[in-house]
Amino acid sequence: MLKRELITNITSTSNTATVAGRIISARKMKNFLFFDISDVSGVIQLVITAPSSITPPDAGDLVRASGLVINTKSGQLSIDCTEIEILSRGSTAVVNAIKNTSSNEFNGQRSLNLMVSENLKKMIKTRSMMIGIIREHFRVSDFLEVDTPIISYSRFAGTADIFETKSKALGKSLYLRGTLEDYLKQLVVAGFEKVFQIGDCFRNESPALMEFTMLEATWAYTTSGQMLQFIQGLIMSICEQLPDDLVDSTIKRELSQKIEVVSFWGVLEKYFNVDIRLLSAEEVKVLARKEGYVISTLGNNDYELAKFGYDVIKRKLAQTFESPTFVGRFPASISPLAKELSGSTGEADRGYGFFKGQRLFEVVEEASNYEEQLRKFEAQEQRGHHKIKTFKHDDLLTSLSYGCPPMAGLGFNINRVLAVLLESTRTSDVVPFPLTSAPLPL
Repeated sequence: MLKRELITNITSTSNTATVAGRIISARKMKNFLFFDISDVSGVIQLVITAPSSITPPDAGDLVRASGLVINTKSGQLSIDCTEIEILSRGSTAVVNAIKNTSSNEFNGQRSLNLMVSENLKKMIKTRSMMIGIIREHFRVSDFLEVDTPIISYSRFAGTADIFETKSKALGKSLYLRGTLEDYLKQLVVAGFEKVFQIGDCFRNESPALMEFTMLEATWAYTTSGQMLQFIQGLIMSICEQLPDDLVDSTIKRELSQKIEVVSFWGVLEKYFNVDIRLLSAEEVKVLARKEGYVISTLGNNDYELAKFGYDVIKRKLAQTFESPTFVGRFPASISPLAKELSGSTGEADRGYGFFKGQRLFEVVEEASNYEEQLRKFEAQEQRGHHKIKTFKHDDLLTSLSYGCPPMAGLGFNINRVLAVLLESTRTSDVVPFPLTSAPLPL
């Protein structure tokens, strides 16, 4: 290992020190050459006093430097160099990126973006620390972390449009996963009562949704209400443990507020001053046009009405929620994997949590009955509203037929939660190596 000290550990003068990192600036003043060197922990100034036999580095070079730790006349902690070893010369692209540190535009050269942007470096650290906090929270809550396939024979992902590929060896179509929950449910059937996974999912829908990181969990013998309490504790753990130098304390305080619970149709009725389920098809179409939506067919189609209501919630109402808000009691017609609420008229035990306009998490009491789930799949196929005709997942249905305990599920979008914490809006602000810089979807 190359002998060196982390810059952040150099605090006192009159000692010798050896550091290694990248030169991020170079300047000359009278008989002195000054260089700022950066490593993963911080920045310190190097000084070369002329005349000197030391070959001076250029901005962008990677070097190892040794010398006496001093304070300059201006009081800046520095290393008066007796030796500088150039480990690697920086290219012109590196030099230009360093000179243009004010630019944080996504340009495809991600390593350069990460090299010069303090905000992106902070994002990497925050993302890593947040995922670590999440894993520990689940571990102490007796959840088992599992791995599930990224690629499978089934296109299962609810109503999502997902990526398809072809296996030459198997001679079959295969699909990138659009969700994690299917296999988690099968594990619950097999007797693993509390399971979770953090992994990437893939959707062939929008630039920002092609690849995204999800935390999903399934918990047997529990309810959606208990799962909502669990996620409240998870969010509080994240906010309490992320340091203020990474995440603004005001954002953490706002995000960790008690989650307000409202109902799907109730929040829409408050917005429109009418229960839109009671309106005629033509009245709903007029209302939709005023909101900027076009509904070509409606009739008695509860699916189209529910989709319209959900669009209003996520595109307009979510921006108005002053605290973390859980919109529950979603329509069963757009909740094919959720258990229907007993005694309700077409409502499911499912909902989304919103904050700062972002949809952060989903909580659902899963459909655990084989006949109910099969009926939901068949109804979805008959509706024919989606590009993909078949949504059934035979392995899931077969597993449910063995007998499944009641269970609640959780979906937690890592990218969106990080965006809220860092007050970001673009995919490239929250993902280390994104394909695009598209705005995060609502």
